[in-house]
Amino acid sequence: MIYHIIETIEYEQMKNQQVYQPLSLVKEGFIHCSGNKQDILDVANYLFKNKDVLILEIDDEKLNALIRWEKAPGDRIDRTFPHIYGELKTKYITGMRIFVKDDQNNFIDWKSTEI
Repeated sequence: MIYHIIETIEYEQMKNQQVYQPLSLVKEGFIHCSGNKQDILDVANYLFKNKDVLILEIDDEKLNALIRWEKAPGDRIDRTFPHIYGELKTKYITGMRIFVKDDQNNFIDWKSTEI
């Protein structure tokens, strides 16, 4: 499984679609994802701290699109992130998670929720 952070309003707009094509696919040529919980929390705290976001769980073994594990520009930690090079058919979104925050508004955990 790989994970993708999506703003709640964007999720509401795409949830009944056959295909998800975020702006990053148009601008950068791929969909940003993370491969584990710690990375998704780090990304959320760095880029989405004051936004209303969800986590999509994606079955990467069934995707027809190319997935490349690549370093993020400027990341000081030696790690790679999965990037989906192509559209994401929503049938491969197998779950959704919501973030848990602490009293300083930091993302500290996630929990499963209904799609």
